[in-house]
Amino acid sequence: MKVWSTFRVLSTTVSLIRRTCLSLPGVSAASELAFIKEPNDVIAVRDRPLMLDCQVEGEGPISITWRRNGVPVETGRRAAVLANGTLLIRNFSKRRESNETDAGEYDCAAQNRYGMLISRKARVQLACEGRGQTHLSGKRDP
Repeated sequence: MKVWSTFRVLSTTVSLIRRTCLSLPGVSAASELAFIKEPNDVIAVRDRPLMLDCQVEGEGPISITWRRNGVPVETGRRAAVLANGTLLIRNFSKRRESNETDAGEYDCAAQNRYGMLISRKARVQLACEGRGQTHLSGKRDP
């Protein structure tokens, strides 16, 4: 009988600890979001596809949105968010006439019914091609 009482007390204590821990900040619960892959800094080549990772785990449904320099990235003909959250820019570009570019700081935001999680910022730079080499925009060949 004493063993059974001890087991019930331990079982109740573990149950109480689980409920308490799940409500503490910084302690994960199954419903919270967590990044599996975040975007990384990259050097992109003009007129080539670019993919930035953003893979998240958590209770669904999960929606992924992307921002460049704090502004939402429009999806459509030029860019798409893949099923796994990855951002695909079909033809990375810098438009000469307007000096607009796809380069900048990108982040992704994942959201479910429990909250939102924002990734690290990934710096995307445009590579320039010259004299048979690719180098970063704004830097001179040695």
